[in-house]
Amino acid sequence: MIRSLSWRMVIITGLALGLLACGKKMPPRPPREVVPQAVTGFSARLAEKAIVLTWKAPIKRKDGSPLIRFSGFRVLRASYTFAEDCPGCPVHYTDIFNVRWPGPNKETAADNLVQFVDTDLAYGHKYVYTIQAVDDDGRIGEEVSPVIIYWAAPPGPPAALNVQAGDGQVVLGWKAPEKLADGSSVGEPLSYYIYRREGDRPYERLLMVGLLSNSAFTDTSTANDAFYTYRVRAVRSVKTTLIEGPESEEVTALPKDMTPPAPPTGLSAIASPEGIVLRWIDNTEADLAGYRVYRRTKEEDKWRCLSRALEKSGRYTDKEVRKGEVYHYAVTALDSSPRQNESTMSLEVSVWAE
Repeated sequence: MIRSLSWRMVIITGLALGLLACGKKMPPRPPREVVPQAVTGFSARLAEKAIVLTWKAPIKRKDGSPLIRFSGFRVLRASYTFAEDCPGCPVHYTDIFNVRWPGPNKETAADNLVQFVDTDLAYGHKYVYTIQAVDDDGRIGEEVSPVIIYWAAPPGPPAALNVQAGDGQVVLGWKAPEKLADGSSVGEPLSYYIYRREGDRPYERLLMVGLLSNSAFTDTSTANDAFYTYRVRAVRSVKTTLIEGPESEEVTALPKDMTPPAPPTGLSAIASPEGIVLRWIDNTEADLAGYRVYRRTKEEDKWRCLSRALEKSGRYTDKEVRKGEVYHYAVTALDSSPRQNESTMSLEVSVWAE
């Protein structure tokens, strides 16, 4: 490291002398221009009993030159009670935490997230954080724009979570928590986040839902015949901070397709030398699996299914007929669900066999 630094200083000195011989001067760089740039991607999230800060390390100095070596970061924190909160007033950072850089090289520095977990917290306080990078020469970089967290007791878990599976949907309901984590009563309306797991996949928050203001929800983004598991968290809004409480008990639902296709329409029957030719208009349902053809005679009280397998189109020829007999026909449509939901019968048609 020392050799590399000395060699670099020699090269810089040689360049400076060469420029002097040409009657030119290099403008000196002010010390503030060689400090590290501000970190990027700075954010804060709330965890159980902690505030988690994450950011990415800078790879350049303020003047745009590469930041080849740096030692770590300074986490600056200011804390105020809610009564001391003064939006717009200057921030006075009173706590400094040093975070050592774990060691990726300068080429991969910006791809690595740095994390700091703050557990020294007290309910009823506002916490303001900023980060500064520090190079190996002890030069302290620019402050990143601060993040602000209002730390207060989270709500308890929702109670009595119940579920009802339907056709392509799941209906959830629950009771709002009455207490906060510190034992005090909930004094304001709460909101809720829904978390869902499909099969054995990990839980994910339903982002398209966002915050719910009531204690019921219908999930229409489900697929039939797939298992879904749900949990609900109550959310407390404290100024600009959303504070999630612990999760509820989980419930599982299995939506099922219980809706049959519409009955076929346009059924007609024509006697021909080959038998009775039936035709009807094809259904348009996306989950249509096929059709069943039913027949009965004047002497038969019950319909008899003629289809050994599902008919795939709107045409069928009944060849097993007796000349001079009157036959009555109807057709149903079935879907592709495991239950093969069957429609009601089409309008009946009658024909004499020739």
